[in-house]
Amino acid sequence: MDETNYWTDGRRGRQFGRRRFVGLAAAGGAGALALPLVGCGDDDDKSAATAPASVVNTASSGSSPAASASASADTPKRGGVWRAIMAGDPANLDPYAGTSFTTQQISAWVYSRLMRFKVGPGVDPALYALEPDLAESVKVSEDGLTYTVALNKKAKWHPPIGRPVDADDVIFSWKRFTGQINGTPANASATALNDYLGSVEKVDANTVVFRLKKTRGDFLSAETTGKFMFIMPKETGTAFDPSVRMVGTGPWLFDSYQPGTVAKFKRNPDWHLGPDRPYLDSAEINFIPEYATRLNQFLGGNLDEVDLQGNDLERAQKSVKGMQLFVGQSNLPASYISFDGNPTAANAPWRDPRVRKAIAMALDRDAMLDAAYNLKEIEKLNVGAKRRWNNDMPSFEAAYWLDPQGKFQIKPSDPKITADNQKSFAYNPGDAKKLLEAAGQGSGFKVKLHTAIARYGEAYNILSQLIQQYCTQIGVQVELNDEDYNSVFVTKTALGQFDGMAHIPRGSGPRSQFELYYLPGGIRNNAKVVDTALEGKVRAMLAERDAEKARVQMLDLQNYTNDKMYYVPMQLGASGVYIGYAANIKNALAYQVNVYDQGNETVPNYWKA
Repeated sequence: MDETNYWTDGRRGRQFGRRRFVGLAAAGGAGALALPLVGCGDDDDKSAATAPASVVNTASSGSSPAASASASADTPKRGGVWRAIMAGDPANLDPYAGTSFTTQQISAWVYSRLMRFKVGPGVDPALYALEPDLAESVKVSEDGLTYTVALNKKAKWHPPIGRPVDADDVIFSWKRFTGQINGTPANASATALNDYLGSVEKVDANTVVFRLKKTRGDFLSAETTGKFMFIMPKETGTAFDPSVRMVGTGPWLFDSYQPGTVAKFKRNPDWHLGPDRPYLDSAEINFIPEYATRLNQFLGGNLDEVDLQGNDLERAQKSVKGMQLFVGQSNLPASYISFDGNPTAANAPWRDPRVRKAIAMALDRDAMLDAAYNLKEIEKLNVGAKRRWNNDMPSFEAAYWLDPQGKFQIKPSDPKITADNQKSFAYNPGDAKKLLEAAGQGSGFKVKLHTAIARYGEAYNILSQLIQQYCTQIGVQVELNDEDYNSVFVTKTALGQFDGMAHIPRGSGPRSQFELYYLPGGIRNNAKVVDTALEGKVRAMLAERDAEKARVQMLDLQNYTNDKMYYVPMQLGASGVYIGYAANIKNALAYQVNVYDQGNETVPNYWKA
């Protein structure tokens, strides 16, 4: 079998070192936490009044962290506690139980994947560059259908297991993820994985072969978070209950979890990517739903980080001497309005694309940014905020993003938004009413908007209220219907079990923006979209192994989806998000990632001066 090494880009004839595999160049930054996206999930003076905060602005193509974000030249020192926050509890401690970003985030502190994102000084987080985690090396067959993975021989399981990781663990994980282990249902993402992964086979104790049914351009990529797997030990369910305890191979040992209060972790001295890292001795994730409480705890020196709303930036800079400010993309970098696609709603007004476009045209996106982020005032601070509009692709995924205003391109040859689609994004309540009349809805209609205001922060809440107000102006009477995140919103609404409309944040990862939301059976296809032409385009993009061709395909796809407006893109995260770090935290600005794996990829590099 003809094979090329996975660390070689054979399509371009370039060689990369094992720890320098480079993905498709993108733009944008990466959020520090899966937090409520308030000026932030998943963002001063020589006295206390004029010293500027350190700023990372990674909002333009190919940018890398600014000089202020470079790793400290000081020698890292061991010790200390990382005091972080989440806005609420994880939906579950078992990484295979559901698809909630909170479960993914908490799991990443303990469990490892075969691959992970590369981070560090000079690395743009949105490059989606890869490096090994549990994998030592990967070879790909010439036809792209066979991946041979050699495992890192240094990797071993946390207590009480304590043995080296082996091929049987990987096979067990695949079987458990896909529901082939008795007593464990398949993960909701297993359908997408089964669509292209045929089998996982053991070669020897340290080697596994993945056999694909069809080519997959981003297979094993960390971008497939939530669709590919954390690796779990074959003793899962017998040696420990994964719903109450986590036993992995990652940088942190699970210590304790008090729902509604705190999750605690200890440094893993035997981490296979150590032994010097993590530099910190332990970590605490505090669950604090109220933004004001989070901010006050940070200002009082009780937290090492905080998500910042725009109107609190100056206050934080003046109150916390030497505060470091990260500006970039969160790991929940956008949001959208979804529509009830269930059979019982077959005659609903929004089944007509003219109604969906009317709702899109009823929204003043710039005014929404000003209200949700205090953007006019933030622009005066010159911290790197952007006045952008999200598309199906979040605006900070700039290399893949089709600008709804038609202003921005990574390359002059890239596709641009069509004139008709551009009109669908422009604020025009008059034409929106005309579209409703043409669709037979001139008298308007009533509809619920499902939200989760306790989880996603003030910006999300303001945007939800503005959707209601703007829709009222065109005769669409919106009733806000707030839901509990864990019991309803993430387990039902986000999976399409709702009536009317829903305001839902969306995650990172270019290809997944189309696979998860538009393919039949996709776990985020909550509008129940069935479009055979679109399905063919998406599957062709997913199969494309040439990254540049896939990028252009994603730009073209946005023109197609904009024409249908199956989902109405919203403004969460469109101007960038803001995360404040205490002055004594080293490496925080240089090590950023835009998905949920902070516990694995970023925090192990942080240390306290």
